[in-house]
Amino acid sequence: MYHTTYSPGQSIEVIVTDAYETFQKNDNKQSGGLHHYLFSDEGQETLMQDPTVRGIVKERRGDISQDSLADLLTNGLEETNKGNKADPDSRAFMDVYDIAAKTGYTNGEVMMELYEDADSTLRSMKTKYTVAIFSSSGVTKLGVQTTSLRDAADDFRYYSPADVGNKTEADTYRKIARKMGTTTGKMAFISDSETETAAAVEAGVGVVVLVDRKNKYRGGERVNGCYVAKSFSDAAEHVDEASGEDAESSEGEMAEAA
Repeated sequence: MYHTTYSPGQSIEVIVTDAYETFQKNDNKQSGGLHHYLFSDEGQETLMQDPTVRGIVKERRGDISQDSLADLLTNGLEETNKGNKADPDSRAFMDVYDIAAKTGYTNGEVMMELYEDADSTLRSMKTKYTVAIFSSSGVTKLGVQTTSLRDAADDFRYYSPADVGNKTEADTYRKIARKMGTTTGKMAFISDSETETAAAVEAGVGVVVLVDRKNKYRGGERVNGCYVAKSFSDAAEHVDEASGEDAESSEGEMAEAA
């Protein structure tokens, strides 16, 4: 069980969870996954039929060819992974990424893969909190609709940086809180990214949990203002423990026992 210094009496109302690597598996090399689709010959052939993609390739590389698309995607992904999201190739990569997701999820060529505990955890969360999925992609809902959660896809809210701002900036989390009709103090944020959790801590988010899939930490500890969980279900359990309502219930049970 996790130990928290979260003050009881201010219940968590809203959970915002990152998608990629938090509950959605990394599918870089998986056949049927979005990244595999982006970098496969078949996927790129399909993308080159899209006039918007052709326009992006023309603008960034000066010609319209599949080789130029491949080069743009490779460099754009590299810049994105470095955190250089203002780089023109990074922005172009994210634009093509969204088009690929929309195309792939819609025609059935791409499936979103979830970690084993994602379905049950998200279903449990939505019975207790308002749940928002915050993803770099603007078409994450389409991905959720390809999973076992398809029947619950409408029960979640969806945000992307295009809607609310950069995931590494504190003001983004303040904006999400306003959009969801609450305060940052009554919001929880779950992510696998330390730069994102740091921004949420700076914004005053009530409970911030880092899902440590890379095993950098031992788990159950507090690091840079957030709590470290080893799985998505552990992260959700920690939010429940940290909730003022749960703390008050525990106090009531202890009083009755006494």
